[in-house]
Amino acid sequence: MPEEQEQRHVPADVERRLLVEAGHRCAIPTCQAPGPLELHHILPWARVKRHEVVHMIVLCANCHARADKGDIDIKSLYRYKERLRRLDAQVIQQPTFGELVTFPGTPALILGSNRFEGCPNVLVVNGKPMVQAAVEDGRILLSARVYDRQGKVVAVLDRNEWRVNPNNIFRAEAEPDRVRVVDQYGELALDACANDDGSVTVNGTFFVSGMKIVATDEGLMFNAL
Repeated sequence: MPEEQEQRHVPADVERRLLVEAGHRCAIPTCQAPGPLELHHILPWARVKRHEVVHMIVLCANCHARADKGDIDIKSLYRYKERLRRLDAQVIQQPTFGELVTFPGTPALILGSNRFEGCPNVLVVNGKPMVQAAVEDGRILLSARVYDRQGKVVAVLDRNEWRVNPNNIFRAEAEPDRVRVVDQYGELALDACANDDGSVTVNGTFFVSGMKIVATDEGLMFNAL
């Protein structure tokens, strides 16, 4: 088998996980087509050349063709995939970990009202990185650390993989393309949102080295604690 064809062959365990996730049906909830079923790379294979369950979905041949043409866009496909995950969970519990899905395009990070391109260390305070951005396959990979007023880490983003400490007052409100971390009063600690053009917007409240840094759409505010 030629190397390119071998690489494009989806491993059996990946195919099985995707089919079980979708219940051996097309993942589009309004589609009633019985088959045949096909595996679709939400992020195009030509760009990523990887078979990852988190970035693939089961579709019937008709929906697959529509997705390839762009009639079903990338963001919608991720939302259908999230719907499958929630159905599989049956009882939706507060998530403590997950992955922020970012999109190919013009990779830029927007912090407050500032736009950064080609800048890996976006926010550094007293030598401590708070917000960082890498680029891989044309997508932003976001890293960030969220501290409480006492300097305890309550949430971490590591190259788009996020986790929240379940033993504190903070909780995550997550969708495939957005994750918000809030405290018990609903006060925002972090809001990371992937935009259709490939950029990622980050707002929130960062406590570090005796300072409070607030990022909003209006800009950045620095205050001493």
